[in-house]
Formats: sequence, structure tokens, C-alpha cells
Amino acid sequence: MNSELFTGCNHIGIYVANREEAIRFYSDVFGFKLLFCVDVESDGEHIGMLQLGNCMLEVLEPAKDKQSVIPAAVGTLNHFALNVPDIETALKHVESFGYIAEEEGIYDVPGFGSPDLNLKVAFFRGPNGERLELFQEIHL
Repeated sequence: MNSELFTGCNHIGIYVANREEAIRFYSDVFGFKLLFCVDVESDGEHIGMLQLGNCMLEVLEPAKDKQSVIPAAVGTLNHFALNVPDIETALKHVESFGYIAEEEGIYDVPGFGSPDLNLKVAFFRGPNGERLELFQEIHL
């Protein structure tokens, strides 16, 4: 049943001190292709999505007012995202094991990188504090 709920890794997100520098590094050194950049107004994050083969990488530059909180985290994993076809069912499954979604629960992300792509996402912590994201794509 789990293989029906979770269909693969969507992307890995890491904190970076400078989005543009990180994009140049991953592009120039490893050949990642920049898919898009987006600035999230609600929390001030600057995001870049890159791809190399089947590996998706999300680089996250925190808002300037949050830089003092993040330095120790720069270069570390922020989260990894799992593709799900039905986020509500998948989250119920995760919660049945005692892992509860972060306070936002499931939320909508309209037009993420493309006007015809909306997302439903939810974050939770694993047993060691690792952050995981359930990631459902809704193509319009």
C-alpha cells in the first residue's frame, strides 16, 4: 500500500547563503539546469529549482532578517520531498504513525514555477528531527 501513497523523491532542499552563487556552482560544476527561481513573499525566501537527470535540487536562501538564525544551517539539508498522488490520504497515513504535520497542515502553493502548476504540500518531522515534505502536483 505504501508504494501507492508515495511514488518517489521529488526534490531535496538545502539552505544556501546566496541563491545566485549556489545556482552558478551547481550549474557550472555539475551541469544542473536551472528550471526557475521564485521569491516567496510570505516568508522572504529566495528559491531556485535545478535539475540534473532525475535529481531535483531546491536551493533556499533565507530572508535577510533570518540570516542570523540560519548560518549554521547553510549547506545542510532543509528537507526532502516525496511525491504523492493524494496528499490528504498520504498525510493521514503518516499521522497514523504519530508524525503530525507542521502547524500549517496542508497548504496550497499556486503557480509554483509555472502558471499552470499548483501544489499541495505538507511538512512534518521524522524521528530524528529531519524535515520531510509531502508534495502533490496539480496540473491545470
